[in-house]
Amino acid sequence: RQALDESRVRAVMRGHQDWVTGVAYSRDRDWVATASNDRTVRIWSAADGSQKTLLHLDARPNSLVRPEFSPNGQRVLITTDDGSAWLWSWRRSGKPIRLGKFVTTATFGPKVGEAVTGDVRGRVHVWDAATGREYARSLVLGTAPVTALAFSPDHTMLAAGDQVGGAAIWDTRSGRRTMIPLGSETASVSAAAWNRDGNELVVGRSDGTAGIHHVRRGRPTGPVVEFNATSRDSPVERVAFSAADLVLTAGGKTASVWRTSSSSSTATGCCWPIA
Repeated sequence: RQALDESRVRAVMRGHQDWVTGVAYSRDRDWVATASNDRTVRIWSAADGSQKTLLHLDARPNSLVRPEFSPNGQRVLITTDDGSAWLWSWRRSGKPIRLGKFVTTATFGPKVGEAVTGDVRGRVHVWDAATGREYARSLVLGTAPVTALAFSPDHTMLAAGDQVGGAAIWDTRSGRRTMIPLGSETASVSAAAWNRDGNELVVGRSDGTAGIHHVRRGRPTGPVVEFNATSRDSPVERVAFSAADLVLTAGGKTASVWRTSSSSSTATGCCWPIA
């Protein structure tokens, strides 16, 4: 929090004609991607805020587009609330490739040139980012819309959650699926993230609760650390681990940092309002 309070604005990026709905940094920190309700996605220099290029997206107005850079920074994955996902090779100013239909969430896969999407039927699809073709048969989570996807840092495990509270971990090498027992059977999974060692998975839910699962060889082990991450009327919108394995959560108008204790299966934290 002190670092945020003492930070200074490096650049102001101007150009969007409506609300900015998503922001992403490239892994090398050289570029920033922004998405807006004006149906454009723009790439900016992180050094001086100048615009590099832009894409006019064929999406309905106010569909809340969200960008994500590929690991090598060559492509941007864009998802919208109207069920679309697009891959854009922005350095080549190429035409974006659409991935499937009825998409609910998306992320980049473990291999270069690979993208993963979840859909309204509970399926998870893997795509060739260069051609837009599906690699293999889809993975089945359930019958409800997939709402969260997260790869472990070593890319050997894929966690997914759905709208009715179902969650699973896939071994990306064998394809084996292991269901994750969640503390709430009525709330949907709204976010998921791994720690840097790939042995803990935090799952956020729509009822404001979250759980930290200890994972060994692709299977949940030991007690689940459950805690109220936000107020009950606010879903957990974002979750992450810090380098020190502190858990970060955000939802509604609150951001929080949590320290967990595996011996007592509890989490203690502090929070501050988001203006």
